[in-house]
Amino acid sequence: MLFDQVWETVGKYQKLTLTSVETLALRNRVITMDEEYSYSEESIPVSLQSWFWKRKNSVSPAAKCQSRTEAWVRSVIPSGSQIPEDSVKIDPEPKPQTTNHSSVRLPDSIIDYSEEIQDHPSCVIKSVMIEDTREEGHLSISGVCSSADHKGTELQECTTKEEEPYIPYKLATLFVTKIVKDMQKMKSKHMKIIRELDNIRKENQEQTITAIKKHYGEKMSSLKSHLKAHLELMSKSNIHWQDTAKSLRERNRELIQKNEDLLHQMRQQTVKSEEEKESKGHGNHSQPSDM
Repeated sequence: MLFDQVWETVGKYQKLTLTSVETLALRNRVITMDEEYSYSEESIPVSLQSWFWKRKNSVSPAAKCQSRTEAWVRSVIPSGSQIPEDSVKIDPEPKPQTTNHSSVRLPDSIIDYSEEIQDHPSCVIKSVMIEDTREEGHLSISGVCSSADHKGTELQECTTKEEEPYIPYKLATLFVTKIVKDMQKMKSKHMKIIRELDNIRKENQEQTITAIKKHYGEKMSSLKSHLKAHLELMSKSNIHWQDTAKSLRERNRELIQKNEDLLHQMRQQTVKSEEEKESKGHGNHSQPSDM
């Protein structure tokens, strides 16, 4: 029975140690920041000013709880039971480094202790994790560390309050309005650029159209002049050939008329020659009859 109570007490102590590790780390970080950057009391939030005054004028509750708990555990745990010393022992509160900050972590520090607990969990922690529901009913056993637990919960509440996100609505609205104005300016600038590009496009289009019209207008005028000259030449040649054809038709008519005249003359000559022949023939027949 006593051994079970010891195990339950050690489990509660381990849980308290695990919850207080983060609190002590946060306190060390706040102390280091306070001593390194020399923060004034005005920069401390109002909800944490009383806690800082208590921290300056009081001893850490973890050290008190550690001394009391170690003495009680040594008196209660029998000599024959094998309980790892690392599961009961907790390091004292480390002193904050004021000026020299090295990246090498000191032995027996809070970070090393937390890493050791996470990397090598003891059988006590395993039993505590398995029997969580059963241990919640035995709150009377943890009466030794009740004051330290109360202070640890206060520190945890302070850390949770400190970890609450602060949303600067006014600054966010200012940034949003600035972004909106910048986007509007960018939009107007882009619209201006688009209008300028449109005007340039129209000017280039008009210049191209005028250049094409001028080029092909000159070509059309040259073609028209060439066509006019060709038409004049064709008209002149037509007139010449018409005159030639007319003269040829007249010449042909004259030749036809001459041909007809010659034929008529030839007919008349043939008729005369025949008449002369006939007259000569009649004259020859009449002369022998007279003889």
